[in-house]
Amino acid sequence: VLFRSHKDPRRLDAYKRGIEIYKRGLICRKEPVEFVEVPYTDHRGTHKLPAYFMKAPGCAKAPCVVHFDGLDVTKEIIYAAVGDEFRRRGVSLLIVDHPGVGAALRLLNLPSGHDTEKPAGAAIDYLETRADVDANRIGIMALSLGGYYSPRAAAFEKRIRACISLSGPFDWSDNWASLNELSRETFRV
Repeated sequence: VLFRSHKDPRRLDAYKRGIEIYKRGLICRKEPVEFVEVPYTDHRGTHKLPAYFMKAPGCAKAPCVVHFDGLDVTKEIIYAAVGDEFRRRGVSLLIVDHPGVGAALRLLNLPSGHDTEKPAGAAIDYLETRADVDANRIGIMALSLGGYYSPRAAAFEKRIRACISLSGPFDWSDNWASLNELSRETFRV
């Protein structure tokens, strides 16, 4: 089962190698991205959530969107899909592999939780340290299962000024029987 495979050493090595190659590709293409780590503390301790930061061009202090992943999306996929779109519109972007997805799950062993305002708050704490971000204009966005993550974060993290939620389930009980076994297994953990 794919969800359980994140602990398989061979697949973990392949995942690490994939991230390394992707990062080298961004560097070789001279992509305007910074590889950053967002300090995050939970009941297990202090961690550093892997993230990509893209500064909006031509703006000393730009608004910024924190982009969380969905159930099976990573910061690399998000960057490839929307990285340029935010820059072209004068908005900086911080894409975070938060607990439960991407490198936070596979490399840091941080499972997802209901309290997505905590990693969102950590992302905003990080952004507030940057002189190139307007801390009064920070939003959050997520897709797929992020349709839960971003509104939950915006409801409880008061520094978030805007929220975009793309898709995601409204009521799991209406959809549970039609989910594939892999998805049901993910939510039993």
